[in-house]
Amino acid sequence: SLLDVVRPDPRLPDDISISLTTNGTLLTPAVVDNIRKSAIAKIGLSLESADRERFNLNRGGPFFGRFMAGLRSLKGIQNRFNETIYKDLAVTMLSDCIRNEDDIDAVYRLGAEHDIHGITFQFPISAGDNAAALRESEYIFEIAQGIARASLRYPKIATFMQYRRLLLDYCNKKYGANISGGKTT
Repeated sequence: SLLDVVRPDPRLPDDISISLTTNGTLLTPAVVDNIRKSAIAKIGLSLESADRERFNLNRGGPFFGRFMAGLRSLKGIQNRFNETIYKDLAVTMLSDCIRNEDDIDAVYRLGAEHDIHGITFQFPISAGDNAAALRESEYIFEIAQGIARASLRYPKIATFMQYRRLLLDYCNKKYGANISGGKTT
């Protein structure tokens, strides 16, 4: 269980850095209490959309409320060293979940409202040279530019983009953005 995964282990050295990735739905009070007692330094929360309906449709059930409860439970969280735990939203860029720049802004607003330190936008890499792949490339290009513009509106949130380095460099140069990241494999 997640409770067992985050159970503090005094045998671990103090200088170890532990990250946890979760969909947020199992962040119960007991789990969060164990996180506070642990050496966890970073928590990544997977998010498909800041829109309840699209989130639930993609997850296959009514999970948005549980995700939000988990996210709220991490506000101001510190680990056993009284260090603030870095919180990151990991957004898999699917065209049926993130459709335009308004959707990107909604993700940033959610992050800003809940003290999120970073947002990582992950683009699945398609194979093939057919019309569907071309449409997907156009989507990725438009959305990446939207991410660059939104990152300038939310400078306190670190932005990461995982895709092709060329796209990352283009967005940073064209918009003066400071997006980090690199190629996914």
